[in-house]
Amino acid sequence: MLLNTFSIASIINIYFFLIVYTINSIGLFIWLMNISFLRAHKVNSYIDNIYSFSGLSSNNKWVSISLLFIFFSFSGLPIFVGFFSKLFVYGSLIDNLDYSLLSISLLTSLISSFYYIRLIKIIYYNKNDSFHWTSLNKISYNIGFFSFFFILLNLFLFINPSILLDIITISVVSHSTNYLYF
Repeated sequence: MLLNTFSIASIINIYFFLIVYTINSIGLFIWLMNISFLRAHKVNSYIDNIYSFSGLSSNNKWVSISLLFIFFSFSGLPIFVGFFSKLFVYGSLIDNLDYSLLSISLLTSLISSFYYIRLIKIIYYNKNDSFHWTSLNKISYNIGFFSFFFILLNLFLFINPSILLDIITISVVSHSTNYLYF
């Protein structure tokens, strides 16, 4: 694993990946916790599988765009900060000559990206007539604010990831100096 070599760069890259993944997870869970407000209030209108997201983009462009950004960042596509987080981790794995873990992580990333892109396809291209999504103006604007914040944070960290890397580097180096002499 990356931490087996105890290199500072590997630890920094792992922390960067974890922070980016946490930011995207918070953005996703904000939508998932509040997505019931977008559903028409009908009996048995729960989200029980990924096909429950069908037709979301027809009434709620903002929700579907936010989910698009989150899922593309999870997939690690360029122009999203998830790309840099995976690139840094894969670079550390290559530097540490850990090709078995690299192949496992690439395979799991490929499988998860397939499901993220499949969910995006369902949101944008599938039609579902069994229920209807309510429009965005009927949900709280706080949800919209937080999702807009996570989208901007995602794009900002893609444009300038060195800010987060510098903060992590200062933190890791200041804590690692205590353990260099044992």
